[in-house]
Order: sequence, then structure tokens, then C-alpha cells
Amino acid sequence: MRHFARKSVPNTQTEPAAPKSVRPAETGGRIRDLLFFVLFYLYLWQVVDLRLIAHGAGIITNFPAFYTGWTYFERFLSYPGGIVEYVAAFLSQLFYVGWAGPAVATAQVWLTCAATDYVLKRFGLTALRPLRFVPALLGLATYAQYSFHFVTATALTVSLLFVCLYLRLTGTGTSQRKGRSAISLSVFVVLSVILYTFAGGAYLVFAALVALYEAARRRSGMALAYLLIGAVLLHVEGVLIFDERPADAYGALLPYPWEKLALNQAETGLVWAYVLYLLLPSVLVLAMSGQFALARLRAGHDTAKSRVRERWVRWTERHRVLPAALKWTVATLALAAVVAGTAVASYSPKRKTLFEVDYYACHEMWPQVLQAARGRPRDMMVVHAVNRALYHTGRLPYDAFAHPQHPDALLQTGKDRSLRCWHKFDTLVHLGLLNLAEKNLAECAAVFGEHPLILERLALINLAKDRIAAARIYLHRLTKTLFHNDWARDTLVRLDCDPNLTEDPRVSHLRRVRLNTDSIADFYVGERMLQALLESNPHNRMAFEYLTTSYLLNRQLKKFIDNIARLNDFEYGEVPRIYQEALLIYMYGTKQPVYLPGRTLDPQRRRQIEDFSRIYNSYGRDKRAAIPELTKRYSDSYFFYHIYRFSPGTR
Repeated sequence: MRHFARKSVPNTQTEPAAPKSVRPAETGGRIRDLLFFVLFYLYLWQVVDLRLIAHGAGIITNFPAFYTGWTYFERFLSYPGGIVEYVAAFLSQLFYVGWAGPAVATAQVWLTCAATDYVLKRFGLTALRPLRFVPALLGLATYAQYSFHFVTATALTVSLLFVCLYLRLTGTGTSQRKGRSAISLSVFVVLSVILYTFAGGAYLVFAALVALYEAARRRSGMALAYLLIGAVLLHVEGVLIFDERPADAYGALLPYPWEKLALNQAETGLVWAYVLYLLLPSVLVLAMSGQFALARLRAGHDTAKSRVRERWVRWTERHRVLPAALKWTVATLALAAVVAGTAVASYSPKRKTLFEVDYYACHEMWPQVLQAARGRPRDMMVVHAVNRALYHTGRLPYDAFAHPQHPDALLQTGKDRSLRCWHKFDTLVHLGLLNLAEKNLAECAAVFGEHPLILERLALINLAKDRIAAARIYLHRLTKTLFHNDWARDTLVRLDCDPNLTEDPRVSHLRRVRLNTDSIADFYVGERMLQALLESNPHNRMAFEYLTTSYLLNRQLKKFIDNIARLNDFEYGEVPRIYQEALLIYMYGTKQPVYLPGRTLDPQRRRQIEDFSRIYNSYGRDKRAAIPELTKRYSDSYFFYHIYRFSPGTR
């Protein structure tokens, strides 16, 4: 324990030392730290892309919305930790900006690492200073797994900065004065009240660390008093003054509410968040225990113990004479290896693909959807987005089977109560199922909060349903956002000139295709509602292509044939390739002709089905043995899917 006292509390009665120049080792350390955080920033910017985390995709449930104005800010003053939560929510909005979000995340991690380093030095644990990089590694792992714990991490950073402030105010100068305990106690109480008001439950880390610091200075009574004061403060200020439940008073801004943990609804990356909170207290407890054990060892006179001490002294002497450049190189390479290992082990390209696909689909960036989807072909949400992108690029009846397919992925209505991946509700909007889309989006708002992307869609739906007053409520709310207000302001201006937006092509299209008939809950299954959409508007091309594609995916060729005459309701220059292949399969299988007035089949398709049949039959009974050869020639054809019930990309 004396080790801590000597290191952390210098003797203020000695003559002040002359200013020292910066040693080469310190310069090298600073250069290494700078390189580390520059690479950390570039990794978040160029590899992880924090815009995807801000988007959330209905997967990240705790990304905060932020609105300007006093009304929004005022509610954060009503509970402990609200101020830090408000600031963190504001800073989180910068995640929407490609370069700014990584800068904010890097700055927060750097402050945490710097505070950790300062605490370790003040405890005299200079040998453990490399642990200052652990918070950065935990942050790297958290962001690489596309999870969001920035708010709670920010609360911890504030708590650690208050620890540094306490150590600064009480660790020097006041240590040799009379009444130093009273001064330390006063500083602790004042900082505790401020910190708990600002950062909520993160205050527990502050109380634990300063109590350990006082214990290290051989003031166990002060340490126990601090813990007792901290417990009383949480109850008085949190429960009695702020009128919070005990669980909220003690747990505000901790990584996750207790009741949700009990329900197994923990977010991805939650383990790293708790490790971050427990890291420094755990290290200090273990170090103090080790120092105590070492002191007991030094007190003995056993020969074996003396030999151990002698070997340790010889090793440290050799270590000290290592060339500074070699020590810097070894330390830097070791850090690089740990960082690279963390980045590789934690990075999830498949999860990134899911976020990318949802991001591009929600922003109607269709070529990017198809490009990003190549990284995760088997995911149902990705398949759903691919089909939607193919429709909007005019390629669904041509290239559907050039991509992985599954019957259940074509149209997802939310009936399964899954609210993940918001782009599937955009599909309902574009088809004309506005009531169902509105119901699902309202549930999303209840679960995820007033996310701007949800409010935009609810505003559009109300405009299409001629509920202008309701739409204005959403639009005015959106004008209070930082990065989603342009469309809302423009729409409000146009509403002043055109109260029903009759000149808006997007709104007008939705009004034409929307389903106007009443329906019950059991109505919302694929075939029935798509048929109803076509009966309501025979020129709803999206409903037609989704209906025919659904028949093909389920190999219901008779139903497909019954609806193929609807081609004449649309401006197809020719019979789409996949439709031709399905027609040929039906005609060859049933020996019945199918008449399409004014349209003919491409002779090349007839040659292809005959060649496909020849290869398929040449393998005798072992039909699956033909897959490799057929894949080379017909992997994107409906011939292949109809026979084997999968697209080659799904294997």
C-alpha cells in the first residue's frame, strides 16, 4: 500500500523540481498514440461507416432521435443523467455525416483512454499504462459489430473526467494541509452532486474509483465514508428529489436497463459495454491486491523469496538498458498486432451487408442495393430488398433468378410482428397497401421512438390518404431535426401553395395505386392482397410483377398462366424472359398451347429449354448430378429454379 501513497502523493515540502524537457521515450509514445487514433478514425470512417449505425435499419433500437427547441430539451432536465444523454444524442446525430461521426466517436474514445491513463499514473501503476488502449479496443469491437452504446460510453467518459478532476484537486497540495480530509470530503460531495445530476448511474464508477484511491492512500475510513455517501446520494437525489424508481435512480445511463436484461433483449455489443464500465475498477482492485501480497512477500526472509526478488531486479535492469528505439518498435508492433486481431475478430461483413442493403433500399439507391447484396445472399431481408431493387430498375421479370430467391422473402407484411429492416414497409407503401404500412410504422415508432425515417414515411402515407392535417404534424416535427428537415420544409411550403399536393407526382401515384377496399387482418397474405390491388387498379404494375413472381417462386404455373393476359395492361415491349421460360415449361409439360394475342415467344428460348432438357435427362436417375453443368449455362433461368427449387446463389 505504501507504493500507491508514494506514487500518487508527492512530497510538497521538498524543493520543486526544475522543469524537465520531454524525453525521447515520451515523444515516441505520443507519436504512437497519435498514429493509433488516426488509424482508429480512418477505420470507423472507411471500413465500418457509422452512417449505417445512425440509420439503424430497425435493428439498432437505442440510437437516439434529436430535435431542436426548448420543449425537447426540457424533458432531459427531469431525471438524473438527462444532460449527458441530451449532449450525447446531439453528438450522435453527427454519425449521419460520413467524416464527422467517426471524429466524434474517436474523440470520445480518446478522452476515455486519456482519463484511464491519468488514473493509472496517479495510482502509481505506470507499468499498467498500456491498458489505456483497452477502452479504444472495446470501442473498436463495438462499432465493428454494428452496435450502438455511444450514450452510455459518453456517460462513463464524463465520470472518468470527474475522477481526474477529483485526483487533481485532492491529490496534491491539499495532502499536506491541516483538514485535508474535510477538503477532500467537500470536493467529493460537490462533484458527486454535479456528476450524478449530469451522468446518472455512471456516477457509480466515480464513487468506486475515488474510494479505491483513498484506500490506496491508507485512508480506509474515508473510502468507506465515500461509498456510504454515494449510496445515500443516489437514494436522496434520485428517488426523493427526481422521483425515480430505485432501478432507474441507480441504473440511469448504465449500459442497459435491468428489466430488459431479464427479458433477454440485450443489444449486440452489450458485453463490451459492461467490460468498459468494469475495466478500471477491476484493474485497480487486482493491482492493490497484488501490491498487498507483494508487501507481505517483501516482509519475509525466506531464501527462495529473496531469489525471486533478485531475478526480478536483474530482469528489470536488463529491460531498462534496452535501446529506446527497440523498445518503441516492439511496443508499437505489439499494439498493432492486438488492434489488428481485435478488428479482424470483431468485424462482421455479413452484418454490415444487412445494414448497407437496408440503408440503400430506404434511400431508393437501387444499383447500390444490388451491389451490396452480393455480400449476404442468403438473408431473407436482403433477398426482399433485391427483388424490390429489381422491380424499380425494371429487371424483376428478367433477372429475378439471377439472384438468390425464396418464396417467403418476396413480400413481408409485418404480420409476423418483426419490425426489423424498415425497407420492407416501403414495399407495402409502393404497392399501395397504405393502411398496413401505416400500422407497421406506427408500431415501429412505439418501439424505436420518433426516428426521422419513420416520421417521413408516416407523413407521406397521410398525404397519400388525404389526411393533410395529420401529415402536417409529422412534417412540423421533422423540421426540428438536424439532417431530415429539408423534405419536410419543402413539403410544407408546397402545401401552402397546393393544399392537396395534386401536382406532386409521388403522392399522386400513391393515391392511384392505393387499396380502397375494406379488409380484415387475415386478408394480408400475398396472393389475396395482390389480386385485390390489381382489381382496384389494373395498371398497378408492381402488384402484377409481384403476383406473377410469387406464382413462379411457388411453382404455381396454372395461376401464372391465368394471369399472364394482364401483360396487355402494361407497356412491355416483349414478353419478359422469365415469363417466356415459365410459359415454355407449362406448354411442354401440359402439351397445351398458351395464346398471347399480339405477342410471340423468342425462338432462342425454345432452343434453351430443349438443351436444358437434354442435359437434365442425360444424367439418368441421378438428376442432382446435373446441377454443376446446368449451373454453368442456366443458373439465372427459371428452368433451373423450377426443377431444383433454389437459385444457385443460395447454395
